[in-house]
Amino acid sequence: MKQSILHKKFAYTIFFSLPLAILLFISSPAFSQPISTLWKARALEAGEKLKKLEIELKKIPAKEQEKKTPRYRKLMCGIMLEAAYAMHIAAPEVVYKTDEKHEFYHIVLSAGEDVFDLVYVYTEDGKHVATRIDRLPKKWQLIMAPFFPEGLSLLIPDGCVIVFNLKDPFLSTVEAK
Repeated sequence: MKQSILHKKFAYTIFFSLPLAILLFISSPAFSQPISTLWKARALEAGEKLKKLEIELKKIPAKEQEKKTPRYRKLMCGIMLEAAYAMHIAAPEVVYKTDEKHEFYHIVLSAGEDVFDLVYVYTEDGKHVATRIDRLPKKWQLIMAPFFPEGLSLLIPDGCVIVFNLKDPFLSTVEAK
């Protein structure tokens, strides 16, 4: 009888511990994705999101588009942001640079004749070391709030806000004013 109970405890321990051990092993640095792969995956995702956003944009009546309602502005800024990510496949020579020790991934947003350029800097082994702003168009504003130190809010004059996470480039969000 005692052997049967011990056998069951052993089986339960193995049953619940093995998946946890596999999960921890897979999430170890040896299995982490290279940063270039993550940017390409985000670019592919952006292509899919752009298609959905364009479908949503077509559903907005012309009058609502003319008035530039918050819903319309949010969609347009979403399209602008997703297009910036998609550039990492469509035009990598524009948004990806390297030097001897670093890789630079740019998020470039069009502002007519000017651009906004936010750059995520990584070491050659893929460690994020900095985020910098290379260009800020006239009348565009940046806000950094003490309650969200890793956040950078970009206020675009047409009425939307893009919130960038300075530590994780894939956590950006779009809001309408």
